[in-house]
Amino acid sequence: MAKKERQLDENGFRKFGMMDKLSYGAGDFACNTSFALAGSFFTTFYTQYMGIKSVHFALILILLKIWDAINDPLMGGILDNAKPDKNGSKYRRFILGGGIGLVAAAALCFIPLPEIAPNAAYWCKIALCVFGYLCWDLCYTIANVPYGTLNAVITDKAEERSSLSLWRTLGAMAAQIPINVVLPMICYAGGDSSNANAFLGARMFPVAVVLGTIGLLAFIFCTTQTVERVRQSEEVVEKEKVNWFKAIGTFFRNRAAVGVTLAAIFSLICFTGISTATTVLFQAYFKNAQLSGMLSLITMLPMFFLMPFVSKLVKKYGKQEVSAYTMIIGIVIAALMLVLPITPDNKGMAVYLVCSLLMTASYAAYSLVGWAMVSDVIDYNEYKFGNRSEGTIYATYSMGRKIAQGVGPSLVLLLMVAVGYNEALGAEQTAEAALGIRYLVPAIYLVGMIVMFVSLKWIYNLDKKTVAEVSEGLREKRNELEGNELTAGNILEGMREE
Repeated sequence: MAKKERQLDENGFRKFGMMDKLSYGAGDFACNTSFALAGSFFTTFYTQYMGIKSVHFALILILLKIWDAINDPLMGGILDNAKPDKNGSKYRRFILGGGIGLVAAAALCFIPLPEIAPNAAYWCKIALCVFGYLCWDLCYTIANVPYGTLNAVITDKAEERSSLSLWRTLGAMAAQIPINVVLPMICYAGGDSSNANAFLGARMFPVAVVLGTIGLLAFIFCTTQTVERVRQSEEVVEKEKVNWFKAIGTFFRNRAAVGVTLAAIFSLICFTGISTATTVLFQAYFKNAQLSGMLSLITMLPMFFLMPFVSKLVKKYGKQEVSAYTMIIGIVIAALMLVLPITPDNKGMAVYLVCSLLMTASYAAYSLVGWAMVSDVIDYNEYKFGNRSEGTIYATYSMGRKIAQGVGPSLVLLLMVAVGYNEALGAEQTAEAALGIRYLVPAIYLVGMIVMFVSLKWIYNLDKKTVAEVSEGLREKRNELEGNELTAGNILEGMREE
C-alpha cells in the first residue's frame, strides 16, 4: 500500500512519468498514420492517378479550407464548454470517436475509382475528392483538436510539457518515417521501363485501411493511459462558459498565439505543402522517384540527434530562444541552395540531400518544442485575460495549420504550373519545367524560414523569463482561489453545525 501511495502525486493522480510520454506520443503516431498519408499522397493521387487538373485541384483545396475555418474553432468551443465525464476527463471520448471515424474516412479518400469505374465522369472524380476530404477532415478535427489540448492538462510544469512535446514529435516521426520512406517504394514504379517513376494509385486504398486500423489501436492506447491532471470542476466549467466570439477575439489579441500560429503555418508550407513539388523534383529532375522517401528519413535524423539534449537546452536558454535563433542556419542554407550546383544527376541529388539535412537541423528545435509553446500560450491567455479557453486556442491554432495544409499545397501547385508543370505528363515533365521546380523548392524554403524566424523572434513574446513569470503568477492565483474556496467551505460547515 505504501508503495502505491508513493506513486501518486499530491492530488491523488499517478505521478507524471514514462507512461504519460508513451501514451501521449502514441496519440500523434495515430494522427500521423492518417495525416502523413494524406499530406504526402493526396495531391499526387488525385492529379496523377485520378486525372484531376492541377489548377482545378488547387482551387478545390482552397475551397475545402472554408470547412476547416468552420469546424476547428467550433470544435474548440465544444471542448471548452464540455463537462468532464465521470472520470473527470473532457477530451478522451472525443479523441477515440474521431479515431474510429478516421479509419473509414481515410479509406474513402483513396478509393481507386479508375479501377472500379474506368469511364467515370470527371465530375464523379471531383465529387469523390470533395466528399472524401470533408469526411476525413471532420474526423481528423474531432480527434486532433482535443488530442493537442491534452498537453496543457496532463501537467502544468514547463519541463514536463517540453518532454511531452518531444514525445509527440517522436510519435509523429514513428508514423511519418515508414509512410514517407517505404510507401514511395510501393506506390511508384521502378526499373528502366517506360512506366518508370509512374504513380501506382490503386495501391493506396489497402494502404489507407491498414494504416487507419493501426492508428485506431494507437488512439485506444493514448486514451486509456493518459491522465488529465490540470482540471476544472464541473461547477467551474458551468460558471465559466466560454463565449466563442469573445475567445476568438482574445486569441488575436494574444501576441504569443499569433506568433506561434504564423510559425506553424509557414513550417507546414515549407515541410508539408511542398511535398508534391519535392516528389516531382525526384520524378522529373533527378529521375528517381522511389528514392524520394529517403529525403524524409535523412531530414528526420537531426531530430533524433537533438532529442536527448532539447530539455537541457530549453531549461538553459528557453523555448523561444532555441527555436528562433537556430532558424538562421536554415535561412542561409536555403539561400545557398539557389546558387549551388544541384545538377540533375546523383551528384546533384547528394548536394540537395545534404542541404536538406542541414536545413532541417535548423528547424529541429522548433519542431520538438513547438507543441509545448502552444501550452505556454494557453497559460499566458489565462494569466493575461483571465480565461484559459484551452479548446478554442488550440482549435484556432489548428485551424491556421489546416489552412496552411490546404493553401500551401494549392499555392505550390499553382507555382509549379507557372513554371511549366503538367500533371498529365507524370514523371515525364519537360526539361524547363523540371529545372523550374529545382529552383522553386529552395525559394519556398527561403521565404518560409524567414517568416518563421520573424514570427518566433519578434511576434511570439514568451521568452524564458516571461514563461517563468506567467507560471508563478498562475500558481499564486490558483493557490489564492483554493484558499478562498477552503475558507468558504469552513464557513458553510460551521453554519451547518450551528
